[in-house]
Amino acid sequence: MKLQCTKKLLDQLKIKPENMEAEDERFSWHGNFLTVERRKMLVIVHDPTQYRIIFYGMTAKEWKNLNEVIREGIAKTWAAEGIKDSVIAKYLAEMGELTVAKTRDRSAVAKLNLAVSEAELQFYYCYEDGLVQVDTGKRASRMLVREGKADYYEPIDKLLEFLAEYAGEPVLNSAVAIMKIRMDFKNLSVWRRVQVPLFLSFEDFHRVIQAVFEWENCHLHSFYLYGDLAKRDRKFLNHPGYHPEGMLATFCLVDNEETLAYGDPYVRQEMEIGKTVKDWMTDKMLYQYDFGDNWIHLIEVEEILQESEPPFVRCLDGEGVAPPEDVGGESGFERFMEAMKDEADSEHKFYKKWSEGHFQPVFDLERVNAVLKRLF
Repeated sequence: MKLQCTKKLLDQLKIKPENMEAEDERFSWHGNFLTVERRKMLVIVHDPTQYRIIFYGMTAKEWKNLNEVIREGIAKTWAAEGIKDSVIAKYLAEMGELTVAKTRDRSAVAKLNLAVSEAELQFYYCYEDGLVQVDTGKRASRMLVREGKADYYEPIDKLLEFLAEYAGEPVLNSAVAIMKIRMDFKNLSVWRRVQVPLFLSFEDFHRVIQAVFEWENCHLHSFYLYGDLAKRDRKFLNHPGYHPEGMLATFCLVDNEETLAYGDPYVRQEMEIGKTVKDWMTDKMLYQYDFGDNWIHLIEVEEILQESEPPFVRCLDGEGVAPPEDVGGESGFERFMEAMKDEADSEHKFYKKWSEGHFQPVFDLERVNAVLKRLF
């Protein structure tokens, strides 16, 4: 692997650059670093595709073991994109040991500078714990780029084309789950049917639900999972993990460590970080969003497809509009909808102005899938 570094990065590495013009371009990358909130962020860009891998919190130990750090970054980020383990292993095995060179030309430096700017922008949007910033890298690799005067493209699309040609086979894990996600309303029908790749993490699954119901990710959430050991006892009726079909969840995956601090004497709680849909999903699940308004989404896995083309996140169907944020629960949403439909209602003008910009009055499948495309 050839890493072509800016002078700033070379000074940080304290390594004398080598001259390696004949290196295989498939394993050629550019790199730079910046300081964000007093911690060092390393950004590397794959030359043939402009795909970004991002690291945050680089210490003396990581700089010293940069070869291993970069390999880990490629492996984790590409795995999160759904790229097959065999393809990642082939690339890592054939790219060889890290060698360091100067940046190639002004054009390459300009692309690198753009990648660094995008990385910093996306970092503030989706900072995560850990050295390899998987989500930041994925988002930065969905920003439009171009080569010269050619058409714009997203680095992730170019990477998938590159790896397919490199490996000589389809590169994405193709297994998906078809799920119906229904809001637990008494009088309204609001649901979405989605295709969810099994390699997604529950953190990503949360983002899928946020997107298809057009939520704004303003509140805490949790997933309740119902395995073979799920209890059937009506004494748990008021527990948030009690399913309308009459069982209490086996596990609860939470998104915030503060939730763990309160504990739950009836359902085992764990952080959702690092847990994949493939390994943790159950046939029925419950997604709770906004513990104040208490929006309950009932999830049913309808089908598992081992071969799907394409194996991407997609909304397949749906019905009904989802509530705006902070409308006041189901009763508040019903009142909101009544007022919005009747211009003569005393609260119509208030609700119309209040909901501007954060309520979609019609479910639009094309709009939802456009959002999913940007996210995944």
